[in-house]
Amino acid sequence: MPPGSPTSSSSCGGAVGTVRLQYETFAVAGGEGHVLYVYFATAGSDDEATLRALAAAPPAARPG
Repeated sequence: MPPGSPTSSSSCGGAVGTVRLQYETFAVAGGEGHVLYVYFATAGSDDEATLRALAAAPPAARPG
């Protein structure tokens, strides 16, 4: 799987709506065929603000 930054869209439950994320892939040394996926929101976007608010919420208030 080649590295890159394609756009992915993921829904995080009704409470927060749809959060659009970017991702990059990294080959893991020593593991044949193992790939690490790192998902992130665009800096300064509404999606980033939503992820930060979700991360700061107490566990009982998180959707899912």
